Amino acid sequence: MSTHYLNGTIMQGHCPGVYRYILACLTAFFCLSAGLNAQVSPEDIEMDETTRRAAADTLSQRVVQPEDTLTGPSLMALARHYGDSVVIRWGASDYVHWQAASDAGFMVERLRLQRDMSTARWEGVNNTPIKPLTIDEWRAGYRPEDSLAGAAVQTLYGKAITTTEDQFGAIYEMHLQQANFYSIAHLLADLRPDLADGLGLRLVDRDFQPGETYLYRVFAVGATRLPIDTATVLVEGETFNDYRAIKSLRAAEGEQQIILQWDRREHPDVNFSAYSIERSYDGVNFERLTSTPYIPAVDEKTSDEEGETVDVFEYRVKLEENYKPASYRVRGVDAFGEYTRGDTVIAAMGRDKTAPGQPRMDKYDIVQDGRSVQLNWHMDSMQVHDDLTGFFVAKAPDTDGPYEPLTDILAPDTRSWVDPDVVDLPQHYYVVGSVDTAGNTRLSVPVLVMFPDSIPPATPRNLTGEIDTLGRVTLTWDANEEDDLQGYRVFYAHQGDHEFQQLTQGILVDTVFYDSLTVITLSEEIIYKVTALDENFNHSEFSEPLVLHKPDVVPPAAAVISDVIVTDSAVTISWRRSPSDDAVLHRIMRREQGGTDWLTLIDVASETTNIYADTSALRGTVYEYGVEVQDDAGLVSPLSNVVAGRVYDSGVRSGVHGLTVTQDESGAVLLSWEYSGDPGASFYIYRAVGEASPSLVRSLESTERTFRDAEVRKGMKVRYAVKTVTTDGGESALVASRDLELR
Repeated sequence: MSTHYLNGTIMQGHCPGVYRYILACLTAFFCLSAGLNAQVSPEDIEMDETTRRAAADTLSQRVVQPEDTLTGPSLMALARHYGDSVVIRWGASDYVHWQAASDAGFMVERLRLQRDMSTARWEGVNNTPIKPLTIDEWRAGYRPEDSLAGAAVQTLYGKAITTTEDQFGAIYEMHLQQANFYSIAHLLADLRPDLADGLGLRLVDRDFQPGETYLYRVFAVGATRLPIDTATVLVEGETFNDYRAIKSLRAAEGEQQIILQWDRREHPDVNFSAYSIERSYDGVNFERLTSTPYIPAVDEKTSDEEGETVDVFEYRVKLEENYKPASYRVRGVDAFGEYTRGDTVIAAMGRDKTAPGQPRMDKYDIVQDGRSVQLNWHMDSMQVHDDLTGFFVAKAPDTDGPYEPLTDILAPDTRSWVDPDVVDLPQHYYVVGSVDTAGNTRLSVPVLVMFPDSIPPATPRNLTGEIDTLGRVTLTWDANEEDDLQGYRVFYAHQGDHEFQQLTQGILVDTVFYDSLTVITLSEEIIYKVTALDENFNHSEFSEPLVLHKPDVVPPAAAVISDVIVTDSAVTISWRRSPSDDAVLHRIMRREQGGTDWLTLIDVASETTNIYADTSALRGTVYEYGVEVQDDAGLVSPLSNVVAGRVYDSGVRSGVHGLTVTQDESGAVLLSWEYSGDPGASFYIYRAVGEASPSLVRSLESTERTFRDAEVRKGMKVRYAVKTVTTDGGESALVASRDLELR
């Protein structure tokens, strides 16, 4: 597995529960020791396997995934360029590799990356292996009261103690305690560079060429207990200056406490090992609130302004008093012990969140003709404090609310109030609330106020309905909004001046009603009204009447065909219109005699037209004709009487057109014509000389459109004619040409 780090920037992930676990471990260390001379018993630090594995997720450890720890790298490294120096930080994948490598010592080498790598060589950064300090060196180099240094010594030289005689149980206990030492050691190396030096997990390289890119490698020398691989990290020449601030800091003010929160994923490319929580009363000089950096839990959640759930870190600041302003900031610390800037500063203070005493409602009184109520309440003298501002009264239709305020803040000595004009009777729930100077409120127990009810509901509105062709009626109207509404009643009449009869048998609770009518009746309409009634059976006024017209289910009377006339070009029929007043069109239809399918020829909507000529009828075919009538409801009458007709054949057919005659140079006469009739028709050519009658000269096939007559002489006056004979035996009239003088 290869991992790339540029400028010491590392992509890292969280392991749930790690911070809470490590914080517990550190607390155990600090409580058991006052410094370097303290001893800690591993059995005092208890945790399960899941928590122990989560503890391995320090900044140094997060460079490898949990599933890689058996086959992946046993050493990991990261680096940061500070301009005048490069800091190398490394760590091991587990306790066994860490101890084996620490015993052997670490060597760091670098390779300058250049265009011609054939001359590049690894060169050592340290001359002797880097090992953890001995106990004596720890005592000489660190203050005795330095509890973090004492904890680091315990992780290196503390001995695992078993509490069970079971062989496998003892091995497992030892495994867990060693894992604790390992996890805490790597976290301490993240928090303080001097502890990373003492633990043998850090090196500062000052002997390099600025601006160059180097590849560093870290390995354990002479390790014989188990194989340990080499960690590499790339460092470019750019100086690290990313001391980003935590800008998402916000505060919630509480009763003698401040809750600081900031987004866990504000900087997704950096996971801070811990945080420094700082406070200032003058806005300039800040002091840390904890003796050691704060390690938050990772599973706290809250909602942002848009209501979206986000992960946050949270720290609660306990206060001695309220209303003492202070400034707060939070700075994160990374694996190099670097703290972020403290640019984001927020002001906050503790506030009074204790509600005043609870008012207690007394018996109410109905006043002013039963339309007003006087509310009375009291408070125990022990609950009346100096910060009581006053009271307010609120009302709701139900005991659970919502309660609408009826008053402004009443004076603190007020103990009664009159709701002067209660219009939405009959019942209400009232509460009295006490308010203090900080705006804290406390409500009394709700009290139900009942009024005598003589006020009817509002008149139902927007009554609408429809009747289908089967006489089924659907009525709808808007729902009333009264809280004491019991339901509705529906009434009907056939005329507006008739007395309305109740149609519903009981009280209708819905705003939809279905009725059924007999549609074959002399009356053409029906009228409906609706009334509403409340729990005390007070009836509203009738709604506006709804007039519905019954559906037309009687088809119109049939028309009568009175005459039929046939010619060689059309069949013409005449009819007498339907006597029904609601007839809107007469449909003229045709079918071949003996057939079953009728073809609609035309819909006649005019009230004056009663004749139609069928010019599309084919010659020689016998057709039957009939008339249907349709009314304004779409109903169709029975078919009229049926008459027959046929266009007869006169034998006359269309002839040629465009006939021309000319004389060519040889003296012959040329004829040409056009024809668009029967494709199989023949052509007969006639010639007349002088004043004689035309005589047949030649017959031509259907494909011919020209004829050359060479049997003429100079000086003749000739005239030609063409007749068409169709394949069905029909003939056209002679189509004659102009007279032509032959030269």
